[in-house]
Amino acid sequence: REEEEAQRIKAEKEKLKLQGRPGKGEQENYASFCKFCFREFEIPVEKCAICSHATITQAERRAELREKIEELKKKRSERAERRKKWELWQKTKAIYWKKTQTNYTKWDYFTDSEEEDELANAAPIVPKDDPNFKAMERDIEERAKKRKEGRARAEELKNKGNQHFAQGDYKRASELYTLALEHSKDYKSIYTNRALAYIKLQKFKKAIADCDRVLEYIEVFEKDYRSSFDLSFKAFIRRALARFELGELEGAARDISEALALDPRSEEAKRLKAEIEKKQKHLAEKASIVKEFENEEAPIDIKMEKMLVEKVLGLDDINEEDLSRLSEVMFSTREMKTYFTAKGGLAKLVTWLGKGRRVSHIVQTIVEGNLIAIEEFESKGGFRTCYQILQDFLAKTEDARGIDDFENVENVCELFVVLTEEETIRRRLIEQYRMFAVFEPLYNVLMPKFRDEHEALSSLLALASNLCVGSPAFRRDFLGLIDRALRDFEEVFRPTASKFLRLQRQICSLLANLLNEASFQERLLREQTLLTLIAVKLDLTFDTKEKIVSKRYISFVECIFALFANLTVIIIENPGRLSLFEGYRLPQRLLPILSMDKSDAKYTTILQRGLSIISRAVSYTHLTLPTIYSV
Repeated sequence: REEEEAQRIKAEKEKLKLQGRPGKGEQENYASFCKFCFREFEIPVEKCAICSHATITQAERRAELREKIEELKKKRSERAERRKKWELWQKTKAIYWKKTQTNYTKWDYFTDSEEEDELANAAPIVPKDDPNFKAMERDIEERAKKRKEGRARAEELKNKGNQHFAQGDYKRASELYTLALEHSKDYKSIYTNRALAYIKLQKFKKAIADCDRVLEYIEVFEKDYRSSFDLSFKAFIRRALARFELGELEGAARDISEALALDPRSEEAKRLKAEIEKKQKHLAEKASIVKEFENEEAPIDIKMEKMLVEKVLGLDDINEEDLSRLSEVMFSTREMKTYFTAKGGLAKLVTWLGKGRRVSHIVQTIVEGNLIAIEEFESKGGFRTCYQILQDFLAKTEDARGIDDFENVENVCELFVVLTEEETIRRRLIEQYRMFAVFEPLYNVLMPKFRDEHEALSSLLALASNLCVGSPAFRRDFLGLIDRALRDFEEVFRPTASKFLRLQRQICSLLANLLNEASFQERLLREQTLLTLIAVKLDLTFDTKEKIVSKRYISFVECIFALFANLTVIIIENPGRLSLFEGYRLPQRLLPILSMDKSDAKYTTILQRGLSIISRAVSYTHLTLPTIYSV
């Protein structure tokens, strides 16, 4: 019996050995270890009896623990280095930075939450039954929980801010981003989001401060900018834009170079770089011209131009005779325009505009293509004055029957067209002025009179076309009256008189830009009558070679081709629409371009767009290459 009892006890012990015991593999009294359920086995076993995972040997477990210890040492060393780097940076900042500079407390960046996260996720070897350690462990867990809840709330507020930003409510978006940062002050992407909202609100210094904060964090705590590629790029390009708007061109140039170093293919960064360089060039030219004009040994023709500028600047007001002379003589050279601007001439023109003098066309000749002159015009209240002219016209619409009033509207719209050719200026106009609020009533006044006031309407639609490029909000507003507009456009394309050519061209350009809105694409494809009327214009244009050499006909064809090139992209994405190629006879109507002189630069755009449409037609319709070769 005793022997049986001994055998039973031995069997139970063997069974217990197979089941193992709880442990972390810290000692040397086991043969196998399961790292999935943390069990030690006194005898070698291949699989854990509890979780069925493969086990490791004691030697393998000890090697694993040594590796973790080395990793922990490395992390602690890195944290110590970061702390040292941060404290050194803070000392440097205190010595060299101005007191007015935004200053952040030390723990805004180096928070103990970094260590908490690591400790919470680690599986260290800890003292057993130590009450002090247990209290510390609970504290860490509570802080980690609080941090996680704060992050979740910050994420929620960030998403709400993004929604308001998408709706154009930048003020509310910035407020929500600020609230989000109160819950999670190290949430870097919220700073870049808020920076963009501040830029939209013209709060450029605040935008720079937010970008500074992100970049400082990355510089101090991360290996390099590529460690947080997306955030670094956004911070650099947004700080560059804010500095550009403040006129800090050297800083803007440095930032945009950093952005392009991160992403050399970014079209947004390339455009901003071009704008910065353009403005730097204009500033250098301005300084050079002013120096030349004020040189006592300047040539006689320069001295005469200087005298003329000074005479105009001395006028308190301008009459029709002076205005005519000013238009013909005053701005005959680029140097004279630049000197006039440098000496405060645009402020004088803004004053005259406010008095109702017809000088908008003179402003246009001065500011066209010159960012420095445009910004000078804006700073003197030029944008606001021109906007007010249009509002005043609308206020007296019932009495505005004379051609002079419509001509003035045309000139002011043309000036806005020139201004909105510059991307940064277009952005400012859209963000600071409710352009659609003045566009729609002007359209309602001019469209019924299009046979007589086609030039003024053309200028208005050219402005709308430019605004559609830079503003999804303007496009969406325009689509609110699209049903009526498409019926109106049909009527405009019915007349064959060449005097409507500019108006028809602007309609094509506007429709091409509106196609950026997905909701409009299918809508326009249903307008078969309008699109056929537009396509027929190609037949009338190509009927004689004389028309093809005319600059305005070439421009007209370019806009028609832009519209149909965009449409063909949409058509080939929807096989059910392929019949439209043949319905509008586009390939056949475009074949005459193949007989154009391909070495003549004025046909380049027509050929590029036309061949693009033909190539798609060859790929997706029954039109064959022999048909093209025969032409």
